[in-house]
Amino acid sequence: MMSGVDQNKVTMWKEVFLNNLNKFGNYIPVKEQGLVGMLLLVFVKEEHRTRVTKVETDVVKTGLAGSLGNKGAVCVKFMVDDSSFGFINVHMEAGTKNNNARLMNLIDIHNKAFQSGGIGKKKEERIINLDYKFLLGDTNFRLTESNANVRAMIDDY
Repeated sequence: MMSGVDQNKVTMWKEVFLNNLNKFGNYIPVKEQGLVGMLLLVFVKEEHRTRVTKVETDVVKTGLAGSLGNKGAVCVKFMVDDSSFGFINVHMEAGTKNNNARLMNLIDIHNKAFQSGGIGKKKEERIINLDYKFLLGDTNFRLTESNANVRAMIDDY
């Protein structure tokens, strides 16, 4: 059971994605992980399902000193053949003056994900060591430059 997640909404979103993905082939759900208002769904084309292994999910709460799930991350990691992938869906603290707090939360998420340990459970490979990592979601970072300046910086990059 996913903490604070409406299972009916999860089912609805899975159906929405599958209905659209299946226009391009036969896709199947691999894994899901949610926390309050976040949801991370992983699908694979059925012909490639045996190539996806070692699928694991985790949740890192960062709200109210790490005890509430209103902020934080849902994570999934898996192998495709011999390459490791990690996806981190975040919902970070809002506000223009909280950049340091957001950066510290991102560091905490990277350090704590898949590291829960416990009796009979070993710590897993850290996100930073995966071959491919994707950070997505609502980071709540704010741009202070004008639209024109941001576009110029992107063009110059």
